[in-house]
Amino acid sequence: IVYKSGRTEVGKKATASHTGSLSGDDALYEALFRQTGVIRASTFQELFDLARVFAREPRMVGSNISVVTSSGSLGVMAADAAFQLGLEFPELGPATVAAVQGQAPAWMNVKNPLDVGPSGLFGVALEAVLRDEAVHGVIVIPVIPATVFNTFVESGVDMSMIYGETEKIRKVAPEKPVLLFTIGNDFWVRMVKDIFGSYLTIVSSAETAAKSLWALYRYDQFRRRANGN
Repeated sequence: IVYKSGRTEVGKKATASHTGSLSGDDALYEALFRQTGVIRASTFQELFDLARVFAREPRMVGSNISVVTSSGSLGVMAADAAFQLGLEFPELGPATVAAVQGQAPAWMNVKNPLDVGPSGLFGVALEAVLRDEAVHGVIVIPVIPATVFNTFVESGVDMSMIYGETEKIRKVAPEKPVLLFTIGNDFWVRMVKDIFGSYLTIVSSAETAAKSLWALYRYDQFRRRANGN
């Protein structure tokens, strides 16, 4: 994983008078990275996100992914970013649909990306999607409006009732990468880390989650070609 500056003419001029004066033609580096399986981070923050993902998650063996989200807009952001990178969104299998639809309210549309909204079925949906053989990786986006979250906290609601037994769910498909992104106040973010952090890899944005799954897939393909598979 590499973060290389000097992409632009301005950047090249800046490095010309510095220890990075060998930055060279960016197109040459880009070609070298492609040929050698190097994943290029777009930003300094993304460099750390990708390093965390590669340290914790398995490679992705196919290009089919799913998004399980309680926020429709954030789910669309992740889906857009993933699709632009060439990742695909297969239709969920009949068993997956049945597992979710059997408990879903009438307003919930069980499809991929899977927006569970305020149904309380986040854990159920995530486990069902992980069991789907057509899905090779998953982006998880747990978000609850602040007023609803505060009501839950004040009422003493056990959040595992909504998100399920995270450790057990993750063991359903340990061979598949699962990445999480969320937004909210500090208390919410800390709670999400407490619930998911030991079992899912948390990244800084929906776009980074998509880029990371793409990187895991691209590197898997490179390794397979290198090994003659």
